[in-house]
Amino acid sequence: MTEHYGLTGTGPHTVDIDDSEAVLSVIEDQLGVGRPRPDLRMTDSIRDDIDLDSLSMMEALTRVEDEYRIELIDNPEIGEVVTVADLVALIQRVYRAAHPGSAGAEENS
Repeated sequence: MTEHYGLTGTGPHTVDIDDSEAVLSVIEDQLGVGRPRPDLRMTDSIRDDIDLDSLSMMEALTRVEDEYRIELIDNPEIGEVVTVADLVALIQRVYRAAHPGSAGAEENS
């Protein structure tokens, strides 16, 4: 299990970084700030299926970075992300690299 920190001020939340559905839920929460929370599928295209302009997407990615205490926007792999599944996998890889002692990082390193 992994602690991630929400912007709500409620303190750390426990999320299993290896659970793709849990990571997907965090993405949905962050994309839903100030707008209806989307119901994403892993196969959804970031560009074609999610109704976000580039600024909104950057804001959502910044919130995901804050949640997991990782850097996504400056990661060269971010340009290769096409689907929600790609984004989930990138978040998992970046998290494991940034937090090598965490649960899940040792299993997949």
